[in-house]
Amino acid sequence: MVDRILYFDQGILYQSICDYFKPQFDFKSPPNPILGAEIERSLTLLEKIINNKKFVLGGVGGDDILTIADLSVLATLSKLESMIYSYDRYEIISKYVEHLKNHISSYAECCQDGINQVKEWNRKNFNYVRQLNNERTI
Repeated sequence: MVDRILYFDQGILYQSICDYFKPQFDFKSPPNPILGAEIERSLTLLEKIINNKKFVLGGVGGDDILTIADLSVLATLSKLESMIYSYDRYEIISKYVEHLKNHISSYAECCQDGINQVKEWNRKNFNYVRQLNNERTI
């Protein structure tokens, strides 16, 4: 089950993020709404997977415990956060991320500062994200 989530994370969720943002960074291309829709589809699938559980596997095969799958998904969602791409309208994902950030005692110390630094760099240097966020609530 852990492997399945890791495959989903890397092959679908993370890949959709890379496919959407890479042309914007590398070629200064405007956002592609078709690729943006893939991120949305991936987030919708993730919501169905999480389904109001504390952890992504949610007791499948035993206790509802933190696994490496949760850490991987959280890292991917942190990438979205650093890109100033809000997943706030996905209530289940937002609750899940908040729970993980509170559950992992070293998260703020190890991760949040870096996310905030990348987010600040993106605000200054990455005009397409800013334009997209001004046009739509993402």
